[in-house]
Amino acid sequence: MPNRFVNAGKILTTNTQVIYTCPDDHQVSVHSLFFTNTNIENDERYVSISIFDSSENMEFYVGKNLPVPANSTLSFDKSINLEENDVLKVKADKDSEVHGFISALLITPISI
Repeated sequence: MPNRFVNAGKILTTNTQVIYTCPDDHQVSVHSLFFTNTNIENDERYVSISIFDSSENMEFYVGKNLPVPANSTLSFDKSINLEENDVLKVKADKDSEVHGFISALLITPISI
């Protein structure tokens, strides 16, 4: 199967949630992440992003307690590359007030 674009979204909670897991025998280049603060009281919200690196069996923060201003969107414009079974995780400081969305390229290795 050829390479293809994929996307995924979550309404964030205070519990860490999986937003995307790289499938077996693939790689993923997450080329954009968006976090939108939907709080109606104009309060700033905070998000944390982590990667579970399956080859190291460890979790690493990409960003921790990053501010998302009221009625605004925080975006990442640098790629995050995932290997097979790596997991991209997100959480917020309050339930249901931040929407998270990723856009990525799913890379299928060429079989010879």
